[in-house]
Amino acid sequence: MPHDDDKVGYGRPPKHSQFRPGQSGNRSGRPKRTRNILSDLRAELQSTTTITELDRQLTVTKQEAIVKSLVAAAIDGDMRAISTLVNITRTAETEDRQQDEVELSDDQAEIIQDFHHRKPEIDRGVPPNHPNSSRNDDEI
Repeated sequence: MPHDDDKVGYGRPPKHSQFRPGQSGNRSGRPKRTRNILSDLRAELQSTTTITELDRQLTVTKQEAIVKSLVAAAIDGDMRAISTLVNITRTAETEDRQQDEVELSDDQAEIIQDFHHRKPEIDRGVPPNHPNSSRNDDEI
């Protein structure tokens, strides 16, 4: 009578064909993802560098160092730096607004509208199915 260890089936390959301990079935491993220029740029901007500010050594990200030097040049009156800062600010504000705007489905908009319609009743503590409620289950 065979032991349970000798069973062969799904997830139980025969002992002679199993990988030995420490041996992988994929010798080369999973291939690394190819990086694009944007991911390389982000990684480089997040690496740190040392700058001197007010006679002190500061360790900041390269992105922070660029922003500091751009702002300093703009303060000194460099028109190109001022223009660049204004453009970056406009772009960032536009992206922030676009992230804040969320399109709702008709069902979601109806639910929100119904809530705003019933909010005064909710604030007064009137239950949704109460006779004094403006919401009628027949409307649903």
